[in-house]
Amino acid sequence: MAGSADFQEPTAVQLEQTIAEALDRLRASCKEGHPPESTGRDGFPVFATDRWAAVHRILNDYLAQLRLGLDSWRINPKEIPAGLTVLALPNAGKLVALRAIVVRILFHHQNEEATPAK
Repeated sequence: MAGSADFQEPTAVQLEQTIAEALDRLRASCKEGHPPESTGRDGFPVFATDRWAAVHRILNDYLAQLRLGLDSWRINPKEIPAGLTVLALPNAGKLVALRAIVVRILFHHQNEEATPAK
């Protein structure tokens, strides 16, 4: 699991960054054509310069470990190694992870709005 070990206690800079700031930085990296260091199963680009990159790597691991099927609604993070990593984070780390999840949702929502319907 590539990012699971490099994020434990968030720094002050990570905690102070807002969702809006993170989304603005993400959009700027995309617009400037910077190549992402990785892309998650959900298509989310992770940039090395992202203050929450370590958390996004954990989320990428989580998504990669999911087995999607008819009973996907029953997913239990305690049964997935990367899910256990997120649950083991201190509360401040969980806060950053939650913010990172919201950034991913907003990023995807904005991309869907910008993509013309076929």
